[in-house]
Amino acid sequence: MPDPKDTNPSDTFSFVDKRRVADTPESYEESSLREQTQASESDAGEASEASERPAGIYDVAAYCMGLLITESFQRMGLLADPQTGKATVDLPSARVAIDCVSALAAILDEPSSTLPDPVRREMKRTLNDLRLNYIDRTRTKTEGD
Repeated sequence: MPDPKDTNPSDTFSFVDKRRVADTPESYEESSLREQTQASESDAGEASEASERPAGIYDVAAYCMGLLITESFQRMGLLADPQTGKATVDLPSARVAIDCVSALAAILDEPSSTLPDPVRREMKRTLNDLRLNYIDRTRTKTEGD
């Protein structure tokens, strides 16, 4: 076995430059500007595809429902308020938010809705979770009084 001191480091190590090499010299600013232009053109193409299909009323209602679900969990003290970083309990407000979620869920669950079945099941499961958590929080509060 050869002694490591006798081997030349250049014999055991090879350096491969994997950087991008252009045929013509191009400054960093020029290549960066070219890449940004290509990225903005592809983003504009994606945005135009997305703007071709405007959000339907069911999409807007589902978005509002998501906001109300988050608000419900925050008001029950199960999620921290992002502004304060603290979890506070306000059960009457949580009840109103849960009732609003329930009303939207009833509308979104109509047969004329375009929601797929997995989304409907998830919506019902989330509403049940909200209700069960609310019951648990009210029982905890009454037992603590």
